[in-house]
Amino acid sequence: MKGTVALLVTYESRLLDPDDGGAAWIAQEARHSAEALGLTPKAMTALGWMISDE
Repeated sequence: MKGTVALLVTYESRLLDPDDGGAAWIAQEARHSAEALGLTPKAMTALGWMISDE
């Protein structure tokens, strides 16, 4: 799991770097990493997670 978090941080950093260009493959890998960690609405639904109003 730590590796996936590190990859997500790396991909996001590259996407936000104006000198790197933000290649489409980097965005795709960032999206896959976020889904693997349950950070997207689709992944949260698949895992049965809900954000509580409490």
